[in-house]
Amino acid sequence: MLVEHTFTMNCTCPMNKMRDTYEVTFRMTKLMPVETILKQTGSFSERVMFQEDLTELLAHEFQCEVERTNWKIGSGNIGRGFRVRGGLRIVTV
Repeated sequence: MLVEHTFTMNCTCPMNKMRDTYEVTFRMTKLMPVETILKQTGSFSERVMFQEDLTELLAHEFQCEVERTNWKIGSGNIGRGFRVRGGLRIVTV
């Protein structure tokens, strides 16, 4: 059985100190209550970290495949959002 949970979360970019919004999808082979996911990921809104580090941390913490999508406006791209996709698969033996 493959279970997918998709939700949004926030984290602050260390480069421009702007709060980014991410759409995150967890893919796992076990059921996990949505309330557990939201409670554990809610603390990230105050953190300052790169999106790649965030993706890796979530994958390790939840032991699942993580796909993260965000719309980021960098200092050189004010007013022009661009879509960034990143993912990481954790395989446990």
